[in-house]
Amino acid sequence: RVLCLLEAVDAAADGKEKLKRLCPDNVPVIQILTADQAAQALGTGVCMHAALKFGGISDLFVAEAGRFAAYCKNEFF
Repeated sequence: RVLCLLEAVDAAADGKEKLKRLCPDNVPVIQILTADQAAQALGTGVCMHAALKFGGISDLFVAEAGRFAAYCKNEFF
């Protein structure tokens, strides 16, 4: 089960569409970070797309993403 998708704001539109087709309509998408920022936040290499599972660090990540979006005055869902 997927809590939400994380998509880089600078990700290609065709990649976003492919993931949208694979996920149910009710899966929210967070789009507030660039690929480099997402990679830093997740501790990985360049991150264009990621699926976050329920529980643990994902819940914390989504909460902090909400705070960051509020700070930047962006809506991320």
